[in-house]
Amino acid sequence: MKKLLLINIFIMLFTSLLSAGYNYSINKVAQLIGFIPKDIYVTNGYVYAAGSYRFYIFEMSSPTNLVLISRSKIPQPIEDIRVNGNYAYLVDGSRAIRIMDISDPSSPSELGTFSSANSPNAVFIRGDYAYLANGATGFKVVNISNRSSLFETGLVNTPHYARSVFVTGNYAYVADVNSGLRIINISNSSNPFETGFLDTPGGARDVVVRGNYAYVADYTSGLRIINISNSAAPFETGFCDTPDRADALFLKGNYAYVADMSSGLRIINISNSSAPFETGFCDTPDKAYEVYVEGNYAYVADEIGGVRIINISNPNLPYEAGTYSMPFRTESIFVKGNYAYLGERYSWLRVIDISDPSSPNQVGFCDTPGSIYGITIQSNYAYIANDSKGLRIINISNFSAPFETGFYNSPGAADDVFIQGNYAYLDSLSSGLRIINISNRSAPFETGFYDTPVPGWAKGVYVRGNYAYLGDGSGGLRIVDISDPYSPTEIKVYNPLGIAGEIILRDKYAYISGGNSGMYIVDISDPSNPSLIGTCDTPDYVMDLYIQDNYAYVADDSEGVRIIDISDPSSPFEVASYDTPGIAYGVFVQGDYIYVADGFYGFLVLQFIKEEKLPDKYAVFPTYFNPKKHGLAKIHFGGLLVHEVDITIYDVAGNIVKTWNDVSGVKYKLWDGKNTNGDEVNSGAYIIFVKGKDIHEIIKMIIVK
Repeated sequence: MKKLLLINIFIMLFTSLLSAGYNYSINKVAQLIGFIPKDIYVTNGYVYAAGSYRFYIFEMSSPTNLVLISRSKIPQPIEDIRVNGNYAYLVDGSRAIRIMDISDPSSPSELGTFSSANSPNAVFIRGDYAYLANGATGFKVVNISNRSSLFETGLVNTPHYARSVFVTGNYAYVADVNSGLRIINISNSSNPFETGFLDTPGGARDVVVRGNYAYVADYTSGLRIINISNSAAPFETGFCDTPDRADALFLKGNYAYVADMSSGLRIINISNSSAPFETGFCDTPDKAYEVYVEGNYAYVADEIGGVRIINISNPNLPYEAGTYSMPFRTESIFVKGNYAYLGERYSWLRVIDISDPSSPNQVGFCDTPGSIYGITIQSNYAYIANDSKGLRIINISNFSAPFETGFYNSPGAADDVFIQGNYAYLDSLSSGLRIINISNRSAPFETGFYDTPVPGWAKGVYVRGNYAYLGDGSGGLRIVDISDPYSPTEIKVYNPLGIAGEIILRDKYAYISGGNSGMYIVDISDPSNPSLIGTCDTPDYVMDLYIQDNYAYVADDSEGVRIIDISDPSSPFEVASYDTPGIAYGVFVQGDYIYVADGFYGFLVLQFIKEEKLPDKYAVFPTYFNPKKHGLAKIHFGGLLVHEVDITIYDVAGNIVKTWNDVSGVKYKLWDGKNTNGDEVNSGAYIIFVKGKDIHEIIKMIIVK
């Protein structure tokens, strides 16, 4: 009867498992957010940049070296920046002008805002007025004499879409996209009116005025030069077409510097207004949206390419002299030593110094021709699964200047890569597993392949010894014999959950992404006969995973990072989570730090904190006890025992395993996992009875080996 009672007690306790004896938490340590500049302004040794939802201020330690000193969050994407004295005027997508006090560039603060009926695109500041290119509602004049209380004084509805504005004398010149250049008399700020216009062939995006000429960045029609000596009858005197789309311009001396989208920076000689011509150019890696010239340098806002700094001392031969860019849509990650390697959806490999995890710093980058979905580091080389561009091999011996040494264009789209010996094992989605000889890194070549059958879609690969374990999407787990790299052969297909993605092997287990079904664990001690051991569902879709010690770290798409206790592979369970701001695509763990590729929110550093619980009642820690790993278990009493107690440990069958009598004067009792005879007990569940004066406590624990 006593044994039956014990079994019933055990069953009741088992349905309410305790955690593994710890309080878990995940703290954010640092973050590098994607920097996508759309506008730029340079003055007095500082660079001011619009980076989507953030306002960045950089100090120029030299013209080619920018040091980020502040970053302010703005509610909507910034369209335009103008700086006047100690104030920055920001135009953002929430239909507002924001005035920022930048007297201390390291700590800017907002002073006031002006809300507009439509989303303004650009602002020009002169005296007590801000002149707005206000999109579909045209041109507006705003009084800013009291920077905490702005108000509108005048309005002119332009025919199309006011994109940019330049003010000189009594006139405002508005680039009105499909309605060309509009000239507005502003001598009376409360009653502005249009005096003349000239339609342009492309789409007027930006305008700068000097003397009797207006220079217009006319999108598909390059640079247009317009004589404005008669404001009522402007006329074109000359033009110079550009290869792509002229989006912005800056004038200095005899040259116009044009941000030409995909064709980078174009330099046009305008000394003869009737015959301008291009003298030089410098292509940029992404799309040049804005340009500002200071001294011998042009600073280009190049969207994903960041800020590109171009030496223009010789306008015929401009060249890139520096850059500042940050992670953007990071989707893959690998950590080794003091460096994290981030792969981006749009081609960039970035090297981040994490010697101080609380202050990560980009030290180098390398462009690749495709999106980076997988990274593996070995020795001085990064091996990149580069989507449709196959395998790319990057020399990283100099962290500040990585460069490509070789590549292999595999069929399909490379999604993951694993290195073993002289071979790279590449999963190529619809083209299965490709085996590439990398003994000569400048000339890698394919030795063999295993093309997985439909409906396979190879998404993850892990190699150990003579076997490659392939996550083949809806085709499940495929185990391939690679002992002959010229003729790989499948030995087993195993698909318990209907999907297999990323795979990591530890000891005799494979930990596999099951997509919407979470993570599952497969015993692969016999590769020809795998068996499902345990599963743990997650809220979203498992994109990536990493195993360290007794925990699986899961990148779970929109649900961030999940940490799963795998000390008992047959019964994994979640112990902690952190909802990252973006989409968790990739995860890597080193020590207590979790490094996350968080999509548009860049690079995230988290810290996993595991603290032993301080019990306020009777408990045993760790609940899941491995004598070889933990040494001793603590049976806590919740304080100092004043009265004597007897402690008895039973197995699930009700047999006495260990006893202590007349225990007092201590806060806990230690157990080494052995029975009364000194023999190690078997794995399984055990129940601890603590009995004394006014004390009757039952504690459960699990022995795990």
